[in-house]
Amino acid sequence: MIGFGICINKFWNNLKINSMRRFFMIFTCAFSVACGDGKTEVENDISCVVINPDRRDVIQVSDFVESVEYIKLEATPESLLKHVDKVYVMDNQLFVADYATKSIYIYDKTGNYRNKISKIGRAGNEYISMDAVMFDSISKEVIVYDLMLEKVLYYTLDGTCRKVVKRFGSKNEATRFIRDMERLPNGNLLCCQYLHGSHEKVHIDGLWEMTSDGEFVRWIKQFDMVHPSLDPIFSFHYMDDGAIGWSPVEYEDDYSYDGKTLKKLISFDVKGPTAKTFTGVYNDQYYNPVPEKMFNSRVYTQHKGDYVLTYWGAQIKGEYYYSLYNICQNKVIVGTINYMMNDGTAILPTAYYKSSEPTFTAVNANIPGVIVSYINSGLFFKEDLPAPMKKTVEKITSGMSENELMNLNPVLQLLRVKK
Repeated sequence: MIGFGICINKFWNNLKINSMRRFFMIFTCAFSVACGDGKTEVENDISCVVINPDRRDVIQVSDFVESVEYIKLEATPESLLKHVDKVYVMDNQLFVADYATKSIYIYDKTGNYRNKISKIGRAGNEYISMDAVMFDSISKEVIVYDLMLEKVLYYTLDGTCRKVVKRFGSKNEATRFIRDMERLPNGNLLCCQYLHGSHEKVHIDGLWEMTSDGEFVRWIKQFDMVHPSLDPIFSFHYMDDGAIGWSPVEYEDDYSYDGKTLKKLISFDVKGPTAKTFTGVYNDQYYNPVPEKMFNSRVYTQHKGDYVLTYWGAQIKGEYYYSLYNICQNKVIVGTINYMMNDGTAILPTAYYKSSEPTFTAVNANIPGVIVSYINSGLFFKEDLPAPMKKTVEKITSGMSENELMNLNPVLQLLRVKK
């Protein structure tokens, strides 16, 4: 672990208290609509954030990042990761989900490997696909959703399978195809769907709640029309106040859900073609492309502190850009990221390709006020990195042997945002 002026314990201590600066403080409730079964959907007096990809600027990391911390995840023959898809802190341990290896790796808070949950197979307590990973800090469980076998598996922290729910959600045709899932404080599961087309003329686009046994509870929100979209990194993300953030990638609104109320937080006004422009085209044939067209769609959104960081993609053209919205100042910047920090170092992108802009991949993590990203190990061997990035790489890899460098796992990069 490499420190940059702060101690990793600060992150752990902040998990014990809720952030005092909620970005909800600038919103006042304008009206509410009954959602049924005691549920309420609230549309606040929200900000409309204009995203114009044709007017790009530079997002300065030093303007919104207060400090940086790195955690090197120990690489052993049992803990070689390919990707970092989700990070969760529970029981003073780091849980890292890697959908590529279909495993959840468990580390202590300094990155030392402890154990993993990897039950791949067709037996009753195994899965063949890992389409969502959830964590329950109260019951101390790790939950895996297997879309291919339509089942949900509950594991204790030592990897023992405690419960298996088969044919999860299959009683309702409209809710059996789940794209993303998250655990709610009441023990139920929050599910969403963003299918690019309709399935047997059954409307299945929206947000709904299921019991832990796979029984349908209620629709929370349905959309009138299915739109095409880029495949997202994730739809749900952890909010600083413990609620679940929901960013339906093919729409321009951000929500949060706490198990009782769905709140609209932000409405993005995207200039130029969006998914809605080509709605009719995608509904006839699944994955039917839009020839010679492009549109802007979200890849991921992160709400941390007073900032909303969003990664945008222009499909077909293959262009990507970012937006950073400062809620307190009601100001948005759209463009590329300048990775320089004020001390002469630089934060690191996930990947750096000479032919294109560096890629910064944020990871869904439950650490309040911290944007977590990861750095692919290949970046540490690039010789043409800018000097400030080389300086950061040298600090991270200082004292490592050649063998350790060759087997380096992805490195977690924790960016604490300014208050």
